[in-house]
Amino acid sequence: MPSALEAVLRNYLETHWKRNEAGLLFPNCKGTKPLNRVNVKYATELANASVPLPVLQRRMRHADVHTTLRIYSHLVSDTHVDVMEKLAQRSIGTNCPIGTKVKA
Repeated sequence: MPSALEAVLRNYLETHWKRNEAGLLFPNCKGTKPLNRVNVKYATELANASVPLPVLQRRMRHADVHTTLRIYSHLVSDTHVDVMEKLAQRSIGTNCPIGTKVKA
């Protein structure tokens, strides 16, 4: 296994994975079935299309944009990631309506 993949899997296991009855590595939200690959493909396509991260966050039902950023940051442009990280550090939350101007 490439060391980069190992690092990603270790991070996932340490920070995101939760034990589930089925013993699945990538379970659905309820932990009862495998994660639906169609959703992963859909999210990847959205990220590749430069859909704003708050939109992707809502579509994937992530409670926090940080989760979306951790999972899909390799698919979005460096500029987009930098902007979202700066906004996240300001603790403005993710409930800002789209189009709201943020003071620098």
